[in-house]
Formats: sequence, structure tokens, C-alpha cells
Amino acid sequence: MPAKGFQLIAIEAKRHRKSAPQKQVRIDHNTTVLSVKRKSSKEMLVGMRYTVSYGLLGIVQLDCEIGYGEDSGIDKAAKKWEREHKLPDKVAEA
Repeated sequence: MPAKGFQLIAIEAKRHRKSAPQKQVRIDHNTTVLSVKRKSSKEMLVGMRYTVSYGLLGIVQLDCEIGYGEDSGIDKAAKKWEREHKLPDKVAEA
């Protein structure tokens, strides 16, 4: 299912505290789907948050919406999200 658009909603960056220089910084990242909305029978919007944590140093979060469009599969994906809070692999990997 092809992505047709991308909109950045918010950027948040925080420094946790001033700390001594780090020899190694653990960097973790995570993507979370926040919402799935059917825009029409051929389009849907997926709200998501991408978070990067830099250990004791800080965190960066990006909130965005991705628009998907296809002749088939929109209803199936939206219904699966409503039932299970999961998206079909075809959508999640796009």
C-alpha cells in the first residue's frame, strides 16, 4: 500500500540533565502508531510517533501523519485496527 503524503505535526526535544561526558551513549528508537482514520474509501491517515532516546542525555519525539491510498485494502486495514490495534503487514512495512 503506497504512502501518498506525510505531515509533521510536532517536534519535541528535551535534555534530561547535565551529566558528565559519557564514554558510551545508548540510543534507543521506537515507532508507535497512535491512530488510524479512514479519510475515504480509498484513503486513510495513520498518526504515529517516532521517539529516539539518548540514554541519560535526552529524548527527541516526532509526531506525524502519513496518508495511504489504494483501491483495495483501506477498509480491511481500518477494521483490523479497530478490532486488534494492529495494521496489516503490507501497511506497516510501507
